[in-house]
Amino acid sequence: MAWYEDYDFAEDPFTSSSNLFGLDKVLDEIVYRVESGSMVFVEGKEGSGKSAVLKKLIERFGGRGKVIYFDCGQIERKVNIEGLMTGKYGFFGRLFKKVPKNMILLLDNANRLSRKNCERIKHYFDSNYVKSVVFTGGSYSRAHFSRSLRDRIGGRVIRLRDLTPEQSVEAVRAKAPSVNLLPDDIIKEAFRLSAHNTKKFLASVSALCDKAVSDGADKVSEKHVKEVFGEDGAR
Repeated sequence: MAWYEDYDFAEDPFTSSSNLFGLDKVLDEIVYRVESGSMVFVEGKEGSGKSAVLKKLIERFGGRGKVIYFDCGQIERKVNIEGLMTGKYGFFGRLFKKVPKNMILLLDNANRLSRKNCERIKHYFDSNYVKSVVFTGGSYSRAHFSRSLRDRIGGRVIRLRDLTPEQSVEAVRAKAPSVNLLPDDIIKEAFRLSAHNTKKFLASVSALCDKAVSDGADKVSEKHVKEVFGEDGAR
């Protein structure tokens, strides 16, 4: 039995994206931009919540069959944008090169896109095949975007901020208010040892809870921290 089942959770509250602590306003803004037919770039370092935001957008708009999601980091700039578009319509779409209209394009790790593919995206956007585009990446300034593509994005660059140690405690409490295993100082220590990477931090918090429950302990202790992060504090 998983540790969180002892607390009547159907899934791990810390690794699930169902609760985007601190990102609700960001998500609301992106939804507005998507619905208004805009391009937007979401900037943040690894583990800051970019992919989780995109998953929420898929939940929001995916039922309409109009969403294309792709992680550009998978194939190191070799993504075929035209293939992604026509592929939505399966074999016949690829055969006849039928490109759907008013698609929502979600491109994770967009810093890996080539300049050529960026220009293809701009073409599809200008031709109304793509209604809106949400790019995510570590750095907007380092993306291989032409001046004309940047003009279409304009000032719609949303930067995700790191949690503070105090917010890391709030995040844990918000995601799992019934879990009383984690003292505040242990949460802050886990946040520090995770190098302020929110994704790694929450995965580590889950691992700490698992250790405590397996031991039959009432609280996560320093012993559990060492077991998860190692004696040198590296995980």
